[in-house]
Amino acid sequence: MKTFQVEQSLLFLNKFQDLEGVKIDFSDKYSKLLQNFSKELDAVRKIYEKNKEDPPLSRNLTPTAGRITWARQLYQRISIPIKLLQDKIHLNKTDDGKQLIKNFNKIAEALLQYEVLFYRNWERSIDLIKKGMQSTVYIRHPETKVCFQ
Repeated sequence: MKTFQVEQSLLFLNKFQDLEGVKIDFSDKYSKLLQNFSKELDAVRKIYEKNKEDPPLSRNLTPTAGRITWARQLYQRISIPIKLLQDKIHLNKTDDGKQLIKNFNKIAEALLQYEVLFYRNWERSIDLIKKGMQSTVYIRHPETKVCFQ
């Protein structure tokens, strides 16, 4: 099951839970959603591991911006469903929920570190470019007075 399906399923179940007078046990549905979301976390982890060296980039982005965007998209893919799950289920009270949170945190940390790494490298390259732009463009030979570029 894909993330958007997990997300849509959660929103769908929320609509039924919010109805007055409806007494339905959703615990089995939520446990199935937890299993599906756990599979989705594994899928995102595999995508990250496979593509982190050379991720698919959008046509109109620089390589650095493309890598940061790619990492943010992967993060968003897993963050929305976990927020919805945490609103309805006390994930930290079950062993499965604790493991799910642990896996989510590992993946989220790796994605954030990936983003920060490329952002800092970009920052350093900007500093080098600034130094280059502040350097002297023309140099005059002290004896012959000839200008060089």
